[in-house]
Amino acid sequence: EPLPPRRLSFVGMSINDVWQAIQEEEPFLDWLPEFWDRVLTAPCPAACKTLALRSLANWVAIYNRWQAVGEWKPGQAPRFFNAFEAQQMLGIPLPRVMDFVKLFDPPGYARANQTKSPQDYVRIKLPVSPLITVCILMSTAICKKQKIRFLLGVFDENDNRTFEEEEFVEMLLALFRGMAAMFNLLNMKEVLPSVQRMEALAKHLFRRIIDFYQVKTGNGLVGDSV
Repeated sequence: EPLPPRRLSFVGMSINDVWQAIQEEEPFLDWLPEFWDRVLTAPCPAACKTLALRSLANWVAIYNRWQAVGEWKPGQAPRFFNAFEAQQMLGIPLPRVMDFVKLFDPPGYARANQTKSPQDYVRIKLPVSPLITVCILMSTAICKKQKIRFLLGVFDENDNRTFEEEEFVEMLLALFRGMAAMFNLLNMKEVLPSVQRMEALAKHLFRRIIDFYQVKTGNGLVGDSV
């Protein structure tokens, strides 16, 4: 007799239950099942555990240092940190930085780990938005409401206190990329979705939020923002 599907510890459901619930409501939705099956059933990555205990105030300070590099101009903060910049920005020892580099920039890690050359540590590209996004969402020290509010602020690049579709899509792409790196999926082509599939899901979810808001409030929205 086959064993029943393993239940997810944080919701008391199996991945099959999640799949069935989505299919009942959205039978044609591509919700990236092969990706979420791996992410939702995998143990918490060891590299994430230290940063997962950091307070919201700590992440606000990291965000402020990051934006200050771009002189607080929208879109001007660097998209990547090298190893030394990450050490300074995150306030962690270089060996801990390299734990993240191993996940988020495998080629850069392999090169620097082999040569130990300062130049190769400078050539490392640690993507900032995906790293911050996944660490915030996997944090055990920050409540759900604060996580959402903080990330909405991070990706509201024009600071107009509304969320356009483009900003929402960018936030979810950062989440997908961060999860893929943190769970060591970047080289697993059978699991890692294409950018097109990730964007399609993000846009669909944004439309659902817009529709839900309109039904709940009875108000129309001007343009694609919420």
